Amino acid sequence: MADTGRFRTQVPMRFSDLDAYGHVNNAVFFTYLEVARVQLFGEHFTGSFSGDTVFLVRSASCTYLKPIPFSPSVIIDVSISRLRGGSVDLSYELNDGDGTTYATAATTLVSVDPQTGRPVRLPSWIRDMSPGSA
Repeated sequence: MADTGRFRTQVPMRFSDLDAYGHVNNAVFFTYLEVARVQLFGEHFTGSFSGDTVFLVRSASCTYLKPIPFSPSVIIDVSISRLRGGSVDLSYELNDGDGTTYATAATTLVSVDPQTGRPVRLPSWIRDMSPGSA
């Protein structure tokens, strides 16, 4: 994953995240993505939410490369990989911070008017934080 526009966060691991094999259950990877996404929005978009737009996950995918063994936390790098009129694609890399990548993942978020439930154009503040914008 390229460093341009990358947000890095550390997600604590819970014992309940583990399966019978002693590594993180595959379904939990999506919870980790959610935690990283919420932290990204909280740290970079605080004060930008006017209540005019909400973001809903339209799609989520994960490519599992290696099991995540029990450890205190997992590192997740998140970046905006593509902006469209009313949606944003986020790319993720779940890793140990020392060169081991456990999975790559992607989500597509759509911006929606909370009053009508209809898609709307992305707000300018999300376009402004994208690495491709000037």
